[in-house]
Amino acid sequence: MISTSSVAGPGFGSGSSREDAVRALLGAGVQAVIAKSFAFIYERNQLNVGLFSAIVVADDFYTHAQEGRTITIDRAAKMITLEGCPKPFTYEHSAVEEALLDAGGIVPMYELHGRGLFDALTSPNVSRETRPHGLETNPFEPESKGRGLEW
Repeated sequence: MISTSSVAGPGFGSGSSREDAVRALLGAGVQAVIAKSFAFIYERNQLNVGLFSAIVVADDFYTHAQEGRTITIDRAAKMITLEGCPKPFTYEHSAVEEALLDAGGIVPMYELHGRGLFDALTSPNVSRETRPHGLETNPFEPESKGRGLEW
């Protein structure tokens, strides 16, 4: 699968925190944004809309992340690899962030859980099973073990 990702420096989304900024990226076909950091409100909106984000602070990631290079994201291992770079890069997501991304954002989660959304997101067993009907497949899950998305 060939998809589009955006690689950015620090403070990505600063000055464009409205939900429309995230929706514009989705409309342009962007399926992942990787940055050194995100503006707080923008990052919350990105998760709420269901656009994958990862913070990678290692400078060598940005040295190797050139236009046209393949970026592979392994969500299960929380690892990003770049074509031509032997070093993998890790990122962190909380269970709540994972659940929001798995569901496609806050609206699909609300449609599934209604007023019980907060309890569903904060329960100790937040898992991929919370994915709403119609989102049985996730573009970020490998089709088979050991395979992730490539950009």
